[in-house]
Amino acid sequence: MRQHKQTPFKPLSEIKFIGESDTGKVYEQEILLTWEGEQLKARRIIVKLNNPTTDGEMEISIFCNLPVEDANAIKVAEIYRERWAALLRCSS
Repeated sequence: MRQHKQTPFKPLSEIKFIGESDTGKVYEQEILLTWEGEQLKARRIIVKLNNPTTDGEMEISIFCNLPVEDANAIKVAEIYRERWAALLRCSS
């Protein structure tokens, strides 16, 4: 799930650099996400983009509850990018 400004969360760890993807530098942070009165421990994947989004953003954040063993932060960022690329192809 993409992080939106109104989505409340509490940081549980410092942001740490993970590596680089095709689209930018990838960081990760453990968080406690609050959604509709429920709390969920999750990961916040931050991508500092090489190029801006169509809205001019230079950074995106994604909330993820997959274990690191199943998908590291770079893999999560790539999956998210592929999802958006597919949506853009469908809307053209």
